[in-house]
Amino acid sequence: MRLGRQGEELAAEYLIKLGYQILQRNYRTPRGEIDLLANQGDTLVIVEVKSRRSLLYGEGFESVTKAKQKKLRLLAGIYLSDCQTFYATIRFDVISLLFDHQGGLVHLKHFKEAF
Repeated sequence: MRLGRQGEELAAEYLIKLGYQILQRNYRTPRGEIDLLANQGDTLVIVEVKSRRSLLYGEGFESVTKAKQKKLRLLAGIYLSDCQTFYATIRFDVISLLFDHQGGLVHLKHFKEAF
């Protein structure tokens, strides 16, 4: 399984265990993709998942730049204009996963309200 896909799968499983409902995985638009859309109560949670095999270039969450944040906000707006559901609040989370070289999970960090 590709590292990114494996990370997204583990992130979704983690969120489900915490009581989140996964609305959609890999929501694609011509402008880009949202890794996971979930809800927690009446909150829409936009989740960016970042997976790494080493810390050579830093932790995954560190790669969520201001430009990436801006793009995710744009994509969230597109999603909201397409969906038929009202959400009282919207939150942007980042889940950062580190894997060893055999593909085993070393750690998972969840940053709520990351930006």
